[in-house]
Amino acid sequence: MYSAGRPQSIGLAPAVLLAVLATVSWNLLVLTTLSPDDVSPLVLAKWATVQWTPSFLNNAFAKQWQQEAWDHWDQVFRAKLKERNLVGKETLLSIPTVNVQDFGGNYSALLQHLESTEGPRWREKPLLLRHLWTEEQLFHDENRRLSQRGLLRENLTIPYFIDSRNDAALAPNGKARIKDIVANISHHGAPHKIGSQLLVAEYPEIIQEVAPTQLVTTLFGDRFQPDHVRQGAFGIPFLPSITTVPIFVAAVNNHKTTKQAFTTLHCEPVGSVAVQLEGAKQWTLVSPEYSFLLHPFIGPDGRSYFVSGYASPQELEHVPRYQVTTYAGDALWVPTWTWHRVDYTSTSSATSESDAGGQQVAIAASLFHLRPPDFVAHNPLFAFLMVPSLIKEILKINSQ
Repeated sequence: MYSAGRPQSIGLAPAVLLAVLATVSWNLLVLTTLSPDDVSPLVLAKWATVQWTPSFLNNAFAKQWQQEAWDHWDQVFRAKLKERNLVGKETLLSIPTVNVQDFGGNYSALLQHLESTEGPRWREKPLLLRHLWTEEQLFHDENRRLSQRGLLRENLTIPYFIDSRNDAALAPNGKARIKDIVANISHHGAPHKIGSQLLVAEYPEIIQEVAPTQLVTTLFGDRFQPDHVRQGAFGIPFLPSITTVPIFVAAVNNHKTTKQAFTTLHCEPVGSVAVQLEGAKQWTLVSPEYSFLLHPFIGPDGRSYFVSGYASPQELEHVPRYQVTTYAGDALWVPTWTWHRVDYTSTSSATSESDAGGQQVAIAASLFHLRPPDFVAHNPLFAFLMVPSLIKEILKINSQ
C-alpha cells in the first residue's frame, strides 16, 4: 500500500540495470574522448569490452571484435606512417647513450649532461646507461646475492616459466626453489626463466645490488631504497608497494639455430631501470604512440600489462623502434607504457661466471615504480583500461 511521503523502491533489478547502463554510457564517453583521430569509437568500444574481461578472449565474438579492431587500426595508422615517410627498415631509431664511468661518480654532472643534450623531458624516451657497474664490482664480490653463485644458494620458492621458448609463455607455470631453477638452467641447459619480484620483496636490502643508489636517485628520484620496497602504496601498510624489483634469469642461446628464451613484446604501467648483471639481452623498444600498430590486448592472466599480437621482431619492420643490446653492467631506462621485447643472447662482450664452461646464464633485475603522472599522460586509453587489473594487484589478488 502506498504511504504518503515515503520514497518508493525501484526494485533491485531495475537499479542494477540503471547502474549497468550508466557505467556503459560513462565508459563509452571516456573511450570516445580518448579515441585517436580517424579511429572508429564503436570499434574501439568493442575492443575495450574485450580488454575489461580477459577471460572473454577465447570467445568467438571477442576474437572477431579484436581482429576487427586490429585490421581497422592497421589501415588507419599505416597510412599515417606513410604520410610521415616512416616506413620500412629506416624506422630503426637511435637510442640516447651515455657511459656512466665517464662522469667519475659525479651523477649531478651526468644529469646536467642529459638535460643539455636530450632536453628536460629526456625521461620520456629510452636511455642506455653503459657501464653502470664495472666488471670488478659485478664479478669479484663473492658475497653478491644477485649473481649466479649467489642465486645457487637461495632457498626461496618462487613461480617460474618452465619453457620460456614458448610464444604463449605469458605467465609462470611452475614453482620451485631459486637455487634449483638456476641449477637446472646453468648445469643442465633447461629452458626455464625466472621473472619474479618475490626475492627482493622478501629481502629488500638486495635492491642495493641492482644499481648504485645515489645514481638512480639522482636520475629517477628517491624511490629505490629498501624502505620503499617494504612500504605499502601511498604509505598504507596493507597495500602492496608501488616500487617492485623483479629478478630475471634465463639461459643464453649460444647457437643461432636453437630457439632461445625470450619475453614477448609487451608494455606495463610503470617506468623501469633494467640492469644487466650477467650475460646479455637484445631489446626491441617501441614508443607508446605506436601502440595501435602492435595488435595490443590485455594480459590474459589478468595482471597489469598489455601484450602485442606480433610474435617476432621481423613483424615490426613497419613500426618505428629502438634495438639495443645490454651487456653485463649496463642499464636501460624504459619509460612508462613503452613496449619492449627481450631476447636472451650470447655475446663475446658479455662477462659471466659461466664463461669458463657450462651454460651461460643471463641475470638481470629491473627497478619498477608506478609514476601516476606518466601512467596517465603516456597512454591515457591504456591507463583507463588497466584500472580493474591494477585494483586486483593492489588487493594482492595477482602477483608473481
